[in-house]
Amino acid sequence: MYIGLIGTNGAGKTAVSDYYKTKGFTVFSLSDIVRQEATRLGRSLIRDNLVKTGNELKAEFGDDVLAIRVFDQAAMYDNVVFDSVRHPAEVRYLKAHGVRMIGLDAPIGLRYERIHLRQSETDAIDFETFRLHDQRERSGESSGQKVDECLGLCEHVFQNDGLLETVLEKIDRAIA
Repeated sequence: MYIGLIGTNGAGKTAVSDYYKTKGFTVFSLSDIVRQEATRLGRSLIRDNLVKTGNELKAEFGDDVLAIRVFDQAAMYDNVVFDSVRHPAEVRYLKAHGVRMIGLDAPIGLRYERIHLRQSETDAIDFETFRLHDQRERSGESSGQKVDECLGLCEHVFQNDGLLETVLEKIDRAIA
């Protein structure tokens, strides 16, 4: 089974991925391709650099480049979660290869709280910066990211605004 996760920053994609790891799935993040390229270019892994690097990759190799590269890596596995899908071309590529797309969202204030709890390198920002990033990534202002359009291409979209167990149960039922 192949599952693709689309969602806004802090909506719970990593938590859902971690859950599926415990069920024997292998997780591949499209963002890992971007991080690897940014590192190769000597760029720090702050969000703006990652967006820039992802946009450059997509401009050079096509909007589905991250999906193609990560799918090639995942092809030998039976049960895979593809995390951090952010462009409609990625969704179309993955769906054409049998990936079931699941969307996650949550209110912006809750997502901001969550990113501060996880404290990754890209999360040390104030709320206004988070809001601006969110707007850019959702709307397509960043040409490489069109999260709202991707959510519209999902089989199911879940609000992760309560207990994690509740949304996990809903996802399990949806993909069963």
